[in-house]
Amino acid sequence: MSTADSWLNNTSVLVTHDIVKKLIPLTEKQAITIARLSTFGVAGLAVLLSFLEKGIMELEWLSGNFLAPLIIVPLTAGFLKFWTNSKSFIASVTLAILFTCISGYIAGEFATISLMCGMVGSAIGLFGMHHWQKLQGTDTVKKHRELAVIDAEKRNNIAYANSADQIEEWYNENRAKIKKIEFILEEIRK
Repeated sequence: MSTADSWLNNTSVLVTHDIVKKLIPLTEKQAITIARLSTFGVAGLAVLLSFLEKGIMELEWLSGNFLAPLIIVPLTAGFLKFWTNSKSFIASVTLAILFTCISGYIAGEFATISLMCGMVGSAIGLFGMHHWQKLQGTDTVKKHRELAVIDAEKRNNIAYANSADQIEEWYNENRAKIKKIEFILEEIRK
């Protein structure tokens, strides 16, 4: 029971802080009320699903069919440093759920076929929306590029340089800093 109630607690905190608080400002009392309601809602949904399914394996397949396509494709793309924006992720989630539901309905069960169709839908949504936005002229990774430049300036990391001029500029800035430090050290030694 400890694992189940900690999952319910985590879900209620996620719903309250990461979903509802982002949409509307809440007082502390309202946040606690929403957390309690979401705990009861998720627990009720879990009980309902347990009565509707025939066994534990069917319930596992059902949850896996919806969880895996939502997580694996965007996570793998992230590990491969495929930068995109939230619109691509939303399209990925939408098509993954749609493909999983349609293929589960056609096959008559949520099994390997619906899982693979969900993965395909997730990939089509993620990469399709990314490239569609690029065709529309939207810079899908502008935020990531800006953050990379800021990080590079903070660390003076040449790996993020956009041109040879920028590398030379960073080198000269560092050389000037080193000369100042050496000058100060010489003054201290005297």
